[in-house]
Amino acid sequence: MKKIVSMTLVALPLLFLLMGQSAALSPTPLPDFAINCARDTLQTRPGWPPATFQMSLAAINGYQGRVRLTCVTFNPHVTCGVSPSWVTLGGDSVVPFVVASAADPGAKAPIEYALILNATGESSNTKGGTVSHNDTLHLTVLGQ
Repeated sequence: MKKIVSMTLVALPLLFLLMGQSAALSPTPLPDFAINCARDTLQTRPGWPPATFQMSLAAINGYQGRVRLTCVTFNPHVTCGVSPSWVTLGGDSVVPFVVASAADPGAKAPIEYALILNATGESSNTKGGTVSHNDTLHLTVLGQ
């Protein structure tokens, strides 16, 4: 019995040491956020009211901070905008926003245009303080 007890006293600290090293080797996930989109492709016609992408930002791993939302397109006949342009995330929150895009009569049709959504967050609980993500949305402009 004495031999079993002494082996246990030696084995337990070794086991705890190994468990501690294993935990130290697995990185702690950094706070972040994700862009979610109900549909990333919409259709419109030149001169019609804007098509609206229903979107949201979701906090991941306790992200807390403000996020600036911008949208760009590389065609002068297609516009896009984000509302609201700033959102605040905290904990495990999900915040909705809308990207609206329209094509003026000079837009070529039928063709698909790419819209680039950028979300850049400033947070005190992330290393480096800044987190940035891009998402590509697609606007198909149909003929008149």
